[in-house]
Amino acid sequence: FQLCKESITNWLSKNMHDGSRPIRQTMSWFYDLVKGVAHIHRREYIHRDLKPCNILLSDDERIKVTDMGLTLKQKIIDDVEMPVSQDGWRSRNYMSPEQASDFLELNSKSDVFTLGLILAELRIVLTSEDKNQIFDNYRRGTQINIFDNDLPTAEFVAKLTKIDPDVRPSCIDMLKDQYLAEHKVSYDD
Repeated sequence: FQLCKESITNWLSKNMHDGSRPIRQTMSWFYDLVKGVAHIHRREYIHRDLKPCNILLSDDERIKVTDMGLTLKQKIIDDVEMPVSQDGWRSRNYMSPEQASDFLELNSKSDVFTLGLILAELRIVLTSEDKNQIFDNYRRGTQINIFDNDLPTAEFVAKLTKIDPDVRPSCIDMLKDQYLAEHKVSYDD
């Protein structure tokens, strides 16, 4: 066990004005979050309930992914991810389109969609109402650019939040993406 000082939800609520979310800090956290989720996926699990309150910050500002209660074991046959059935309660705000529509089968790309929503929330200050509308638009595939003068972030989030899970990158692909490489600031490096 490790005592953590706060969740990302708490941190977000304390940093609700423009300029209060330093790119170096938020991108370091996001990079480490993707590494953590990639580790879960390499172990052939799907988290299914990623959200800021399930992401904790340790005293040394390290990311800790928690609440594995809805995690599902993936089926891998000949290096191909087979969809698994979903059940259980999830947080609507951070659901992928396939989770929100009660699509009966999921794979690790559902977590990738949610990572895109989390990155958007880390980078942009959003009210609860704005967040609900913006995240619903992402789930419908109708989101417009919310990143003002940050086209690389807009394009990266768009990759992660594609409606079709088959065209979303894996977490391993995300870690190799030029966008994350340019923003790579990890405590493990």
